[in-house]
Amino acid sequence: LNQMTATQMAVVGRRYSVTGEGYSTIGQITHAAGQPDVALEQYLLPMALCADAEVKNDELVGDPTEGALVVLAAKGGVDPALTRERYPRVATLPFDAAYKMMATFHRMQDAAGKDVVRCYVKGAPDQLLARATFAHGTDGSAVPVAEVREGYLAENERLGSMGLRVMATGQKDFDPATFDPN
Repeated sequence: LNQMTATQMAVVGRRYSVTGEGYSTIGQITHAAGQPDVALEQYLLPMALCADAEVKNDELVGDPTEGALVVLAAKGGVDPALTRERYPRVATLPFDAAYKMMATFHRMQDAAGKDVVRCYVKGAPDQLLARATFAHGTDGSAVPVAEVREGYLAENERLGSMGLRVMATGQKDFDPATFDPN
């Protein structure tokens, strides 16, 4: 059917199942009982913003992989259209097979309320991990990537061995005063 559906989501130390099929936003992201709740919005924002695909009335316009990520964001409560309206792109680095990733840049505020230009990236896990300095630890806080590298690689291997296509996301903030969108 030339459709892709996100069926699992992983954050170091946590695994999530995703219900629903195709490009319908009907479904949910669930986790094992007994795990403390972790806000997923920070993980879903790159899926909504760092994609060109649009899904309307369960119909995809764009790339099937991006469509699956956009639908995943919607299932997690992040409306891609409203989010893109709130945080329009100020620059884009299109996907390229040579570096196996895409990046978009958006004006927003960090957790402290400071204005930033936030870069969201999505792409091949090995490529993003090789470029990362920090990653989310099991409690969601930023830790040196060396502390969680093996966990990320193991999860990538586990999902890949199930025949699943694995995508990673990341972010980096830039000072808006020195950011050059060109």
